[in-house]
Amino acid sequence: MARLADAWGVATRYENADQQEVTVDTEVVVKVLAQFGVDASTEDSVARELRKIEQRRAAEILPPTIVIREYETYDLHGPATVELEDGGTFDVERHLPDSLPLGWHRVVTASQTITLAVAPRTLPDVPHTWGWMLQLYAARSHDSWGMGDFADLATIARRSSLELDAGVVLVNPVQAPSPTHPVERSPYSPTSRRFANPLYLRITDTAEFLQACPRTRQLIRDLRPENRDLIDYDAVWDAKKQALELLFPGGDVEMDAELEKFATYCALAEIHGKDWRSWPADRSEPPAERIAFYAWLQHLCTRQLQDVRLAAHEAGMAVGVIHDLPVGVDPGGADTFADPDAFAIDVTVGAPPDAFSADGQGWGLPPWRPTSSPRPATARSARCCAAS
Repeated sequence: MARLADAWGVATRYENADQQEVTVDTEVVVKVLAQFGVDASTEDSVARELRKIEQRRAAEILPPTIVIREYETYDLHGPATVELEDGGTFDVERHLPDSLPLGWHRVVTASQTITLAVAPRTLPDVPHTWGWMLQLYAARSHDSWGMGDFADLATIARRSSLELDAGVVLVNPVQAPSPTHPVERSPYSPTSRRFANPLYLRITDTAEFLQACPRTRQLIRDLRPENRDLIDYDAVWDAKKQALELLFPGGDVEMDAELEKFATYCALAEIHGKDWRSWPADRSEPPAERIAFYAWLQHLCTRQLQDVRLAAHEAGMAVGVIHDLPVGVDPGGADTFADPDAFAIDVTVGAPPDAFSADGQGWGLPPWRPTSSPRPATARSARCCAAS
């Protein structure tokens, strides 16, 4: 059983908070392996599954993951297609070129799909500096709409550097929640880790607002919710969504396949609720304009996150803005909708008992399947996730 679990990337033991080794119940291991379609319920089925793995490994020429440093090459033992992180592709006869860009890519051969990581040869010296750990939603200013936003983050980065010589701002995750009520309060349970949260948009800083007619600008200003002691996420989202709908120029919006899937999820969630697993099978497709609207919001987020980076850089921050990243995503959210085979939907991530939580913790987030072959993130998705 332990050999079979290890072959599928499933741990059968761990060290607890008291530094004691704990063996996972066999029943739990069997249920987790079932997520991969692996029958580990009897000794015979375990032996049969192990034979399958041995046969598969015998047919594989390359390891499932290849890690090289920049300027290095690698012998693939045959022809392959390289799919770069930025979406570009090219074919090779046998050897990886020594000019591959840094990042996470894929190599596709006739029989395998392999993750390729290209790492820098050296890392720059780590700056000796100090900075803030910031919960952006709470960092409200006079111009905020009920919660802190990307413009507030840019101001904090700029003034922290210029006035206090701070070199870094660590901010809570700013990944996207589902566009439904109630809006997810926790930044650690987003619908997607790859796209940004439009609740953090500064509406009055968008080019569309600045170019709007005086009457439209006043209509939008009138929507502004007040800053209160407690953040009303639903009210903030309703106000910002109305304002953004007034500003949306319509027409075609540039989007790649991943952004289109995310925007499609958002448009469907408006109709059927945030959990795609409960949506009707005979549902109709949402209007193309609504999909375009949610894709456009991500372009706005990208622009304002770029403004944050620029503000930190121009102010001389040694590091800049670093984003915390959520452990996982909502099991019924946009990322699992876009790529359900990458997740073990019926398993949840958590933590074993410790001194602070005697019963352990269940976070309600599905883990990634260690055997899945994730697609490289697109350049746009990566930009939406991080501001440094």
